[in-house]
Amino acid sequence: MATTAAPLASQLNIESDPSIWSMAVLIPLSLHICSNPNISLGPVLLTRLLVIVCMNFVQKKSVMAFPPWFLLGYQMALQVVLISGFNFRQLTCGKWSDLVKWLVWTTPFWIAQLITSLYALKLTSVSTIQIIRSVLPLMSFALEKATQGIPKHVSGSLIASMLLVMVGTTMYSYTSVLVTPIALMWIFINSVFTVVATVFRSWFLKDENFTVSISLAQTSVSTVAIPVICIAAVLTGEMHQWPTVLKDTPPTAWFWATMSGLVAGCFSFLQFRCQKIISGTSDLMFQNCVKVFIIIMGIVMFADKFDMESLIACCTALGGCAWYGYLRQTEGKEVTKAPTSDLKAPLIDVEEQKSSGEKVDIKDLAVSDLEVKLVRDMGA
Repeated sequence: MATTAAPLASQLNIESDPSIWSMAVLIPLSLHICSNPNISLGPVLLTRLLVIVCMNFVQKKSVMAFPPWFLLGYQMALQVVLISGFNFRQLTCGKWSDLVKWLVWTTPFWIAQLITSLYALKLTSVSTIQIIRSVLPLMSFALEKATQGIPKHVSGSLIASMLLVMVGTTMYSYTSVLVTPIALMWIFINSVFTVVATVFRSWFLKDENFTVSISLAQTSVSTVAIPVICIAAVLTGEMHQWPTVLKDTPPTAWFWATMSGLVAGCFSFLQFRCQKIISGTSDLMFQNCVKVFIIIMGIVMFADKFDMESLIACCTALGGCAWYGYLRQTEGKEVTKAPTSDLKAPLIDVEEQKSSGEKVDIKDLAVSDLEVKLVRDMGA
């Protein structure tokens, strides 16, 4: 009887395959790019592409080797060290009341967003998650339209692109054996928490009176999350597994978990660095392209399977998502009436203006900023 070859990802080992250490180069490379404003668009986007693909790979490897709450707590601790160590001079706060409000409103939903993402990764393939999550920009569109009235006019083409995404994701859900009911449940629960968490973060970061720096906002929410994660592990009974995990987990699994935390921290740096160069709508288009690379990675490294029906459904969903992003990009240019430039004032610049006492004009922010943050936060 013929046997199916194990996925390439399951065969990697740090002792027998020392070349996998090369992905650690992405960490200093990302930090260098984020600290050098003179680096051009090409290297920034290429590094960000590599970081996103790497992040999805190591997250999938890590979640198969560790209990979800343990892994999340370990990743948070690593990100606190990375972000505070690299940006310790930017850990500033004008009013402590702002920091308290930030933590109270964002921490619960942010933890829920991350843990449901890990549960989804544990139950289904990377490719499946990317395809189903194509509906996220549509959820963001509904939220923007209801709360901000953006866009003012909804064209027939925009509606058609959204319907194409819905048709593609629905077809894929029915044709792929990897889309089990429980996996689909976790993906959509994660989507809901992502939308809510994005709304709260957007409210704070767009408030010109918010005095907490971006670095402190990231570090503080990760720090506060750690004891909450420990409590959740106790309540779910997962804490009993931790001694065994610490004792019996092989070095290669620890390598994946460590890389997942550090690379996720680099992703946080790069998303703000990238916004210095391209507008929000252009960034949405970039995210759509990244999905293709992540799906290819899933096929090559994790042996994700596609039959003809699921492949057609995948192409339909991603095609509709790309069409939607193109229409929003065109609309963004018309609204802002920018003749040649695609630049917008990035959040990191807003933060610098606030710290120097300059007045921030919220109109300079990207028109579709909420939507872009939603796609970024899912990280592919």
